[in-house]
This record gives sequence, C-alpha cells and structure tokens, in this order.
Amino acid sequence: MFSAWSLGRKIAVVAGTVLALCAVLLAWAWYDFTHNFKLVFSTPTEQEVAPFKSAIAAAVVVKQPGTPSLWTSSRPYSEMDFRTDAKLFDTWRLAVTLGNATLKSTASGNWLRTSSTADYVSSEDKLDPWGHSFCLLRRGDQLLVISAGPSAPSSPTCKDTRVSEQELSRLPRKKLLQSPGGHLLLALDKSVVTSQP
Repeated sequence: MFSAWSLGRKIAVVAGTVLALCAVLLAWAWYDFTHNFKLVFSTPTEQEVAPFKSAIAAAVVVKQPGTPSLWTSSRPYSEMDFRTDAKLFDTWRLAVTLGNATLKSTASGNWLRTSSTADYVSSEDKLDPWGHSFCLLRRGDQLLVISAGPSAPSSPTCKDTRVSEQELSRLPRKKLLQSPGGHLLLALDKSVVTSQP
C-alpha cells in the first residue's frame, strides 16, 4: 500500500524528470536551430550575392558590343565576370537613387554639377562603387547621371561634359549605358521618376 506521502514523492520525481527532459529538449532544439540556420540570419558576402546582381544587371545595363554578358556570352561566366556585373548593378542602383533624389530636390533648368554637392542624399549615395563622384547634368526635366566607370583613375571632370537636350532625349530611360570610353550613363525624366531600387 502506498502512502499519500510516497505517492506525492513519486509524482514530484516524475514531474521533475519530465520538466528536466523538456528543458534539455528545448535547449537542444534552440542550439540545433541557431547552428543549422545560421546563414539565414547572417549577412551574405559579396561573392554570394554577385550572381543575383549579375542577373539583374543583364536586364538594366546596356554594355558595349563584345563585352561579356550573362545571357549572351559564348563562354562560361567567371567569378570575375560576376563581380564586374555586380559593380555595374550597384552603379545602376546608386545612379537611380541619386537621380530620383536630384529630380525631386532640385530646380528644373540647364545645369551641370557634381554629386559631391548633393546635400539631399546620404554620403554613401554620392559615390559610385569605385569611390568616384557622379556628374549630374540637367536639361529641363531630364537628368543624366554619369559615372566615370571602373577604369577611371578619379572622379569625372563634370565641366567637360557636353550633352544637348536633344541628345539626352534620345537616350533610353532607366538603363545604365556603357559608353565606348568606359563611362556609365543613366537618363531619367522627372515625369516618370522611378521607385527606389
């Protein structure tokens, strides 16, 4: 015959054992979750996101003929090709951000200035991926954002830029164009200011 005290003791031991097992299982589940899903919560490296940026760059960058492109290249794409395209994507994104802010924050007219004077954007949005200022050329409600490109030793000399309103109106919109000289150009219109990328 069991006494009330021994029955209570057995219930307490069983309950304590069950609680201890639950605590161990919860601790193990938490460790397993954080250990196995660590990449979900970490910031991806530039190498990990380069293929995705390269795929987007194929849609928003117009390269010079003969330049390798993700979808049209006759040879396998190298890691260097992916990194190059990732920088072109970053240039496009920065140029769209800077261009939209410029169209919203500056007066219409005919002017030319450097992005280093653009006090309406953050400092990281004033430079291209190679650390150079952009040139901003405005003709009426049209804007041309110019990067000197990857091979330029320094920021472009904006005062040397000559583009008429007619020339600017013939450029495709919202695409980053690679010039024969290596400059990167993005044309925008105030009437169709794009959303932030």
